[in-house]
Amino acid sequence: SGTVQNLTTEYGTIEGKIAGGVVGHLNGGTLENITNNNQVIATSKLGGVVGNITSGTATSLVNNGTISLNQTGNGKYYVGGVVGNSAINLSGHKNNGAINVQVDNRYATLYVGGVVGNAEGKDVNGCTSQNGRITISTNANLYAGGVVGYVTTINTSNSTNTTGNYSDMYISFNRQYYDSDTSILNVGGVAGRAITSINKAFNVGNINLNLQYNVFSNLDIKAGGIVGGIENSTVINESYNVGNINVYNAITSNTIYVGGITAYLNGGTIDSCYNMGAITADRNNIFIGGLLGRIDSGTVSNS
Repeated sequence: SGTVQNLTTEYGTIEGKIAGGVVGHLNGGTLENITNNNQVIATSKLGGVVGNITSGTATSLVNNGTISLNQTGNGKYYVGGVVGNSAINLSGHKNNGAINVQVDNRYATLYVGGVVGNAEGKDVNGCTSQNGRITISTNANLYAGGVVGYVTTINTSNSTNTTGNYSDMYISFNRQYYDSDTSILNVGGVAGRAITSINKAFNVGNINLNLQYNVFSNLDIKAGGIVGGIENSTVINESYNVGNINVYNAITSNTIYVGGITAYLNGGTIDSCYNMGAITADRNNIFIGGLLGRIDSGTVSNS
């Protein structure tokens, strides 16, 4: 296992299938105190610093470079401002670079995050997306978040090491045909989807969701200032949103849920959270709430 530390890259271009500004694939090594300024282009797993992590340690990673993915294939694609896909816990990383993603395949699944695209089964703690605009155009299944696309736990341990997003997101979802399979669009200011819990997270960035064509598919469309989609037992605690959420051109027979904290609560818990962002939509089939788009069961307190 090797070590890369105390490194700042110059302003070049890195391009490949699994690509990072410094390391494509980390498998048992150590990355420490690294800043990337390279532009990174990839077709599968893409991160500003490292494309894919299966094992090892990563400490104090910063990305300033623009990252881009453009695909038409049927597959899973992972895009993160710092790490594309991670099988380890991540803490204390920062993205300042723009993220540009275009995937044109309705059978694909896309994970996009301002810091990490996918961290399923893992924790993300004290990571921030600072300045990089996130732009996505797709008809694929999508999990997109200002910090992480898909995550098990965001568990900030103290008030000075908060996980949060300052970056604006611009998402065009252009599915325009009937498909009997359910398609997923989960978008959140911090996380697209979270499984277990979110503790002490914030979002300042605006979410702009453009359902740009007629949508006749069975869709699971959820957008939230903190998190888009959650499980029946997910806990959101001491988190706030001040970013605006705008939904445009929702010409669809599907119901859309939009909430200042999360879209749809069905058995989970929200405690000590608040929203100050404006929520706007231009169609009447969208359920909107300052905290929740819809609640079937669960608990909301001190919010």
